Amino acid sequence: MKLIYIIFVLGLGVISLNAQGFKAAAIGGINISQIDGDGYAGYHKWGLTGGARLSYEVYPKMDVSFEMLYSQRGSRNGRNQLPLIINLNYLEIPLIYSIKDWYEESEGYYKARADIGFSYGYLFNSSINAEGQEETLNNINTNDVSFVIGIGYNFNKRLGMGLRYSRSLFKMKKDQNLEYGGLLGYFLTARAEYNF
Repeated sequence: MKLIYIIFVLGLGVISLNAQGFKAAAIGGINISQIDGDGYAGYHKWGLTGGARLSYEVYPKMDVSFEMLYSQRGSRNGRNQLPLIINLNYLEIPLIYSIKDWYEESEGYYKARADIGFSYGYLFNSSINAEGQEETLNNINTNDVSFVIGIGYNFNKRLGMGLRYSRSLFKMKKDQNLEYGGLLGYFLTARAEYNF
């Protein structure tokens, strides 16, 4: 019920802000993540991401955008081993600066963009699943700050896609027993975007 209420309030906000020069978009996609320091190499953990973006054109070809996303991250060992899965669920708030190019004059939109920025993530749920036994993951930092770079492409004025790479700037857990003395998150995102 809370989710329906949030979507309704966001919808009303989109209608109001579009009239003031802001542009809104709905976002949905997939994260592929890993954690440096857990002893397992590779992007094996898949998760969902979704939410909304609000952007404002500060100069021609340049936007600043604010997003609010649900983001599943974590880690998973390789397929040929006993399953060990770390599940991390974040509320993510990226602040992104975009440079746009390849203007489609007939419809009035830019086809391509490059993104750079930072993202704050709040960890609201975490667990570790070892051989089918799920437990709460303790002593993890609930705050995350990540560096973000990416690209985007619009197929038309409404539909587009984006690819992003995000890397945490600070370790989520410091522990001398771990391989590198702590855990550091990385993830790749592929997402669809619908512009209102």
